[in-house]
Amino acid sequence: MNKLVIHIGLRKTGSSALQEIFAKSRKDLAGLGIDYPETLCGFPAHQELAWMFYRNDWMKEAGKTRAEIVEHYRTIIEKNIARDVQTLVSSEDLSLLSLNAAALRDLWRVFHDYNPRVVFYHRSPLDYHVSNFVHGVMAGREKRSFREYVFQARNLSFATRFIHADTWGSIFGSDNVQILKYDMDRFAKKSIFADFIESVFNKSVEDNYIEYRSNIGASYDTVEYCLALNRSDISDEEIAPIKNKLRRLPLPKPEQDFLEKSLTPTELQILKEIYSA
Repeated sequence: MNKLVIHIGLRKTGSSALQEIFAKSRKDLAGLGIDYPETLCGFPAHQELAWMFYRNDWMKEAGKTRAEIVEHYRTIIEKNIARDVQTLVSSEDLSLLSLNAAALRDLWRVFHDYNPRVVFYHRSPLDYHVSNFVHGVMAGREKRSFREYVFQARNLSFATRFIHADTWGSIFGSDNVQILKYDMDRFAKKSIFADFIESVFNKSVEDNYIEYRSNIGASYDTVEYCLALNRSDISDEEIAPIKNKLRRLPLPKPEQDFLEKSLTPTELQILKEIYSA
């Protein structure tokens, strides 16, 4: 049995929603023999497990050292083992360590005694880029067209599963890496929370979160309208209520429709070939 499960939440795969539900459901999880510990950073996610490798500013502000964070979690895991309880930790910033093999080796040395299993959801890379772009537009950060965004992206390879599976697998062992499929159609019938608990722990949980939408999209026309707002001289305060109303519009058509309207057939084919390798 894996005494420790590490969820490295990739961006745009419902990670924030999962962490919020984990935090709300600590009592329910405890009834299943799963402990989702309180975090040190104050967020629903255990970000400090990643930040201790690259966020010196937070470490200094919080008055924490790497040794103290490690000891904190090892103590929790040891207590849980004595109670025959599995420990679950989750942080989307842990996925950033997929590009830092030295940090992963340190993490392995810290936790290898607990037979850790690394878990993440993976979605189609093209779907990921559409979702990430839409999120940036709705948040007001993105002013580029989708064409400019996707072909200027520094994280094209980061959307592939092998970057994460190969790096974590080479250190934690490929048999200790579990990849789950991020499927919005399936999550319309079963929440990502219930799917995670069943897939990872082989346990059933009362599913009260089917309506908990983790990645809310927007139609192509809505995105174009919001881009026009982002590029305008209208203040953020005036734009905010307009976008709030736009978010209530029907969910978008499939990503394929968005892609076909945003890119030429040749550009779309180039992207598909990038991710087919």
